[in-house]
Amino acid sequence: MFRLLKAFALISALALFAISAASCGSGNNASVRAVNAIENSDSQGLDIDVNGTKYFSAVTPGGVVPTPPAYNSVPSGNVSITSFDTGSTGSSVASGNATFSASSQYTLVLFGTTGASQISSFPDNNTTPITGNVEFRVINASVAGPASVDVYIIPNPSVGDGGNPFQIGLAAGQQSAYFSSIFTGTTVGYNVIVTTSGSKNEIVNQNYYPATGGIITLVLVDNPTETGMYPTPIQLNDLN
Repeated sequence: MFRLLKAFALISALALFAISAASCGSGNNASVRAVNAIENSDSQGLDIDVNGTKYFSAVTPGGVVPTPPAYNSVPSGNVSITSFDTGSTGSSVASGNATFSASSQYTLVLFGTTGASQISSFPDNNTTPITGNVEFRVINASVAGPASVDVYIIPNPSVGDGGNPFQIGLAAGQQSAYFSSIFTGTTVGYNVIVTTSGSKNEIVNQNYYPATGGIITLVLVDNPTETGMYPTPIQLNDLN
């Protein structure tokens, strides 16, 4: 009898371990935030479902949910994404698919027009920059602007027009590499200039003042009238 009890206890322990391991495996989610770059979308915003479950609510035009540097935990793997006008479950505004790796971070961007919207996901890298540095990244979510743009990131104060662009030919639905710069004692900020690719025709000319060790993502968007690129990008403070 004693041997039988020991065997039963061992089997029970193994079963509990198997249940625990399975539960741990199912918890390997990705971290995702959602940006609404559809400038003429409903003023109440968008609700966004992942695999049929709502994970983001009332993402207003030009807004991000949750507020950076926070993220929502969503299922990893190959997922379906559908957006609706806030409070509606009727016709979708945009839908698509994405692949999220477990324990990784992503920025989900909805862009285009209400009648022709699309969804793209971009992997984030929020690793703290090396000591004394700051980083920038640019996502082009403007479909009414030029076919592609060049991006200049210039320490301020600076002399001249900044020389060569940091990123050349960034098209809608693409992201730049991460720009890293030493934040020296004489640097008081950074001038970000976006031009029509191959020209000096400035569309965006903005100053930013990140803290040392900070990371900023800038999302290029359309004018509300959809007649070109808006001169002020959406700013996401990824790491303060």
